[in-house]
Amino acid sequence: MTAARAAGDLGTVVRLVRRARGLTQSQLGALLCCSASAISRLETGEQPLTNTATLQRLVRHLAIPPAVFGLSPDGASGHAAPAVTPSLLKTRPVNVGSDDHNEGEAGDDLVRRRDLLANLAVAAGAAITAPNLLAPRPGWAEAAGDPGALLVGRIEDLMLGTVRPQVTSVTLPVLQHALAEVVADFQSCRYAQLAERLPRLIAAAETTCGEASGDTRSAALSLLADAYNVTTRMLIKLDDGHISWISGDRARAAANASGDALVFAEATRNLCILTRTAGRHDKAQTLAVDAARRLAMNTSALDPQYLSQYGLLLSTAGYSAAKAGDRAASVELLDEAAAAARRITHGNTHWMGFGEWGVTLYRVSSALALGDAGTAIEHARSVRPEQLPTIERQARYWVDVARAFAMWGKTRNCYQALRAAEHAAPEETWSLPVVRRLTTDLLSASRQASLPGIQDFARRVHTAR
Repeated sequence: MTAARAAGDLGTVVRLVRRARGLTQSQLGALLCCSASAISRLETGEQPLTNTATLQRLVRHLAIPPAVFGLSPDGASGHAAPAVTPSLLKTRPVNVGSDDHNEGEAGDDLVRRRDLLANLAVAAGAAITAPNLLAPRPGWAEAAGDPGALLVGRIEDLMLGTVRPQVTSVTLPVLQHALAEVVADFQSCRYAQLAERLPRLIAAAETTCGEASGDTRSAALSLLADAYNVTTRMLIKLDDGHISWISGDRARAAANASGDALVFAEATRNLCILTRTAGRHDKAQTLAVDAARRLAMNTSALDPQYLSQYGLLLSTAGYSAAKAGDRAASVELLDEAAAAARRITHGNTHWMGFGEWGVTLYRVSSALALGDAGTAIEHARSVRPEQLPTIERQARYWVDVARAFAMWGKTRNCYQALRAAEHAAPEETWSLPVVRRLTTDLLSASRQASLPGIQDFARRVHTAR
């Protein structure tokens, strides 16, 4: 590092910091919203590091002192890592599995290395808009990292204990605020931001639970369970089975200890989904129905939160029945869920994203499970996607529409639906395994000429050509 700085080799400085933190070029590219090849060009000197904006972004995301890049403190003050504060969302991760003690570094060198690396942070992806759905947006080619892989990697490190954020016990309002921000990221499909916030939230909630007692501990356990519920839902989306079971089990344990029936019901629903993805469709249906009945017996029939959870459990059971090939049971369960939805005036109670439109989305998925693409499209046409309450639900809608058109053999319609999903939720679309499978099929189609931009789209979703 000293030699590189003396020679003015800024690319080598970036490479050394990246490697010291254990980041690949793809991972750093995801943080900076550029491609791995762009990072490679910067590090090798093929693209000189002369642009002030680029240097300031590196200062911000790698916490490299501005003077290393010849920047004045004032010039980079808006981009440097923030000062340490009590806020949970400003705590930075520390690698507890590092090999600092095995490298023979002197004490001062170790301190300098830790000062340099301790403030690594993930930047939130900027919102993108485009008037033309099928026209590539400016910067898409550079921005299409793999935020899903980044998120899974961070959660896996947390679950296995290889990397754990350094946090302290916090107050319940801080935890509540942090959970609200994580939920907002989930509903807006901001995967890179979730990769930064979610592990810190879980670590802080666990620390708080360990130090609290009485009602404060119960409330903290409820918040911890909800954080694990969000985590499990994300991992299910990304088909990460081994870690999602760990997360789901921890959510149920924390929810059970908290005594919060609503959070426990959501943890049970996630367990049902995991059971279904493991191929145990009948068992998943039974678990969901039993949980819905217990919830109905022990809670107020007028509470919109419990009505939402009750309807979600029945919807999950209906989809599980469809996966088992039981059309009649699926229709009956989804009709009962729709009856509950008609009694709810607010469509996003307790961040559940449930309402009559939500049941319709489950009808689309259930029709696909039964191999009935025409019925799936018929249900989808009754939904106005722009009116769905969250970006996450809009993305699910378009991906299911794409699946239906693919099943129907309508290649162009499938591609248009995938592009609509990308327009609504770029980070989610680039990360979902189901999108990659659909794109692989599109690439093998005989009429690629009717799919403008398919090769670029395939590159953005990391599908081999």
